[in-house]
Amino acid sequence: MNVTLETYKNIIFIGKLEAEIYINAHAMIINKKEHNVKPEIHNKTNILFIGIDSISRLHLIRAMPLTYNYLREKQWIEMKAYNKIGDNTFPNFMAILAGVNETYAFDKCSTKETGGINKCKLLWDNFKDQKYTTAYAEDSMEISTFNFYKKGFEKQPTDFYFRYFALAAEKYLPTTHDKPWNTNCIGYQHYADYIYNYAFDFASQYKNSPYFGFFWTNSFSHDDINLPSGYDLRMRNHLRKFEEEKVLDNTIVIFVSDHGIRFGDIRNFFTGWLEERMPFLYFYIPENFKKRYPNLIKNLKINRERLTTPFDVYLTMKHVLQLSGSEQDFTAISCPDCQSLFKEISINRTCADAGIPENYCTCSPYEEIDHSLPIVKNIANFIVNVLNALLSSHKKCAQLKLENVISARELTYKKNKDFLVTLSVLPSKGKFEATVRKTSVKNSFELLGDISRINRYGDQSKCIRDAHLRKYCYCI
Repeated sequence: MNVTLETYKNIIFIGKLEAEIYINAHAMIINKKEHNVKPEIHNKTNILFIGIDSISRLHLIRAMPLTYNYLREKQWIEMKAYNKIGDNTFPNFMAILAGVNETYAFDKCSTKETGGINKCKLLWDNFKDQKYTTAYAEDSMEISTFNFYKKGFEKQPTDFYFRYFALAAEKYLPTTHDKPWNTNCIGYQHYADYIYNYAFDFASQYKNSPYFGFFWTNSFSHDDINLPSGYDLRMRNHLRKFEEEKVLDNTIVIFVSDHGIRFGDIRNFFTGWLEERMPFLYFYIPENFKKRYPNLIKNLKINRERLTTPFDVYLTMKHVLQLSGSEQDFTAISCPDCQSLFKEISINRTCADAGIPENYCTCSPYEEIDHSLPIVKNIANFIVNVLNALLSSHKKCAQLKLENVISARELTYKKNKDFLVTLSVLPSKGKFEATVRKTSVKNSFELLGDISRINRYGDQSKCIRDAHLRKYCYCI
């Protein structure tokens, strides 16, 4: 077992009474000698992903100014037009880790089947094939990416896998929660500290050997726009520790989020719509890599102002493997036109080129229109009918009825006329947002992409286990 749960108990004796006064757990990286490579023959570039759930680029600047200023001061390269490709964490993870979209992932990776996800080759598998030591860690087991209404991995996916420790720690240590499903602290420590300390230990132990690590936190950012501010100093200090301890001399770091805040009051405004689609993405590039590949760094810097996506991040990682001597294909299954960020991206790139569904595209100049117009009412009813059709096979879910049209925006592009409509329904009081295209047939519409839920649904849908439909269902 690669993660150790150690429990220390101090017992005080008072007559015949016994009182437990201290219990704690410690996650440790135990160096596996078989993974070590002699420094003189190690010419591969390490990869370290450090991720935070649900933070847009703009919200990082607002809520975590110490972290943001540190990134600027140290000249991390920021992708200012990074656009998500799916609704929640899972599709954006799968685009980064496998180059596939949500439809492909659900179909081919069989997330409803135990171990189905093992059928899909993820980036850590590609790096493991090239003798990299691999690690994956994520906090908040209730909502972890591959197990939230999914079956998870049957076989341990990486050499170091944090989930075993996390399950034991959540079971045996006292925990605190901001929401029933989100654990903030375990024992005497913030949950995210466990993840970032684990990442540091991993990078320290294997700094002289090739490694790939993916470290993700939900605990201080998921579904709450205010929580990240409280972790700002700690996040800055974690990043600074990597630098001060000199464990990144041969490591590219990808500091990334999956999307902006998806629920809450901010989603009642158009800026909330925009931010939800534009998470942050930064690259730290070590000096030796800059000196060896100046043209690649030049392209990466040019791409700071270009439209980019998780598919491009996937291909960038494939590019790193190629530079390390591995034969790699430069294709992402769900985005044939996507490319490595070490190659210059066209300034005329479109959302279609980048594999971004139209309902998540931020390049579209929507204009606000009167939401009481008859065509808007027709579109709203169309959206509700789509929702009811999706729920028709789940008899425990109530039929939804239109309550109000909250807002409407219009986009005219070439021959198409698209509408972005936000509405609320009964009996759930659910708020939904959808992009709909008016077809050439009178009073006929086409749904573009997914329908987004923009207020929390809590336990309204606890009667079904479908990860996709839970945001729509209101249990009778």
